[in-house]
Amino acid sequence: MNFKNLLLVIHLICLSNITFGINTIVIADSTKPIVIEDSVFRVVEQMPFFKGNCEGTYAEKQQCGQRALLEFIYKNIKVPMIVRENGIVEKTVIRFIIEKDGSVSNIELIRNPGGGLGEEAIRVIKKMPLNSWEAGKHKGELVRVEFNLPVRICLEKKVFINFYNYIFL
Repeated sequence: MNFKNLLLVIHLICLSNITFGINTIVIADSTKPIVIEDSVFRVVEQMPFFKGNCEGTYAEKQQCGQRALLEFIYKNIKVPMIVRENGIVEKTVIRFIIEKDGSVSNIELIRNPGGGLGEEAIRVIKKMPLNSWEAGKHKGELVRVEFNLPVRICLEKKVFINFYNYIFL
């Protein structure tokens, strides 16, 4: 292969440069790159988290946000009577997208154990206040992130030990 052919091959590769990211497609030509903005990521440098009254570092806010999310879910979920009667304790999985503004969209039921648990979990997710999430970031930019949320309802009696007394809930 002579030098002229080598330059031609390199030039063709540069002109038809197509880069596929995790969830972003960037198509570059000799003028200007075109980025498809509505890509949805699954993994980003800074994953989104539920906002609570959380302060501190990113890791501290994320941990506090997990507690705030669990508190929100268990405060708002109403376990259907059929679940209580039949003792269904399986996991429900909900998938949704956390938008760049922190809102929730595209709510889907991924795993439904039945008895109305899946529908109830979706109702609770829809009840989240607007902008209740801190959006995900990738390469310094706010991005849309897919989020899977497992919800498990446990109907067992919990026992807390309070020094000498047993408290049954």
